[in-house]
Amino acid sequence: MHSWLTDAGFEGGRVLASGLVSEGRERFRGMIVVPELTGGRVSWLAGRAIHRHARPRFQALPGAKPVLGLSRLPSQAPWIVLTEGLFDWLVLASWGLPAVAALGTQGLDKLASCLQDRPRVFLAFDSDEAGREAATELAGLLGSHRTAFVTLPRGVSDIGELGRDAQGRAVFLCLLNRAARAAR
Repeated sequence: MHSWLTDAGFEGGRVLASGLVSEGRERFRGMIVVPELTGGRVSWLAGRAIHRHARPRFQALPGAKPVLGLSRLPSQAPWIVLTEGLFDWLVLASWGLPAVAALGTQGLDKLASCLQDRPRVFLAFDSDEAGREAATELAGLLGSHRTAFVTLPRGVSDIGELGRDAQGRAVFLCLLNRAARAAR
């Protein structure tokens, strides 16, 4: 990619400063890359390895990570779904749900600050221990009166996995409805 970008007229220094090249190699080689758009322009990139055993499995541009999808939500959305991962968010967005991604379980204080103006947040994190702990901590930061937990079915590790099921959307909507009723 580096030679392609320089051949296209980008200066070598600009290519390196962009973060697309790291230690002489393409940062996102072998990955599916998803942009965060701000004002119709790419403001950040995150990628996930195509092959399950590839390392690193996740990559992002250097710098502070955004709440992926936040700039795409209607400002007056009465509720949103917050998920942990990149592909989880892609699944929810493809299902037409107002969703954002935390992009991991770190930086929860900043995440809570970004979501303070949202009246209802459904937490749909991964079903592993790290996901459960992060969702619980985030509910404490946001306030239990504004949050509800979406519990995935037994044996389903994340929304991305649920998205591979033909009935995944219907199952998730049922889980979302159950979480909304339990939070009343």
